[in-house]
Amino acid sequence: TDVDLQEWTKDTMANLENSLDEQDKGDNVKWVAVEHADHSDHDHVHIVLITDFKLDKDDLKELREYASESFDNRREILQDLEQELQKDNVQQQSQQVTVSQIFDAVPSQSVTIAGGSEDNRNAQKKLKQERKKDRERDNDESW
Repeated sequence: TDVDLQEWTKDTMANLENSLDEQDKGDNVKWVAVEHADHSDHDHVHIVLITDFKLDKDDLKELREYASESFDNRREILQDLEQELQKDNVQQQSQQVTVSQIFDAVPSQSVTIAGGSEDNRNAQKKLKQERKKDRERDNDESW
């Protein structure tokens, strides 16, 4: 997952500290955390919490529940953002139209270029050059 474990840990510990403050236990709470994945298949965080008291089962239960809920929310937000980005990319790609695509869609006999015959030849030559450039660019972009 792309969840920022450092921010998630800070948020989870802030929630625990607030909960302990409400119980008048949060005056002297310190903690340190380490993020790593060197001995398992997934990134994870270890936290050492230093207090003047022992956390009870309810404190630990609340910590786990909040941490799980917070992580799931963050992952969901990231997935939603990723889907939105993918939609935007698809829309942008569908809106990109090259000159050659426009002229390829129009029968050549219906394209009229105003001006004398020399202007007409020059315009036709320029159109062919633009089509060639567009095809080359399309081939390059496919890589």
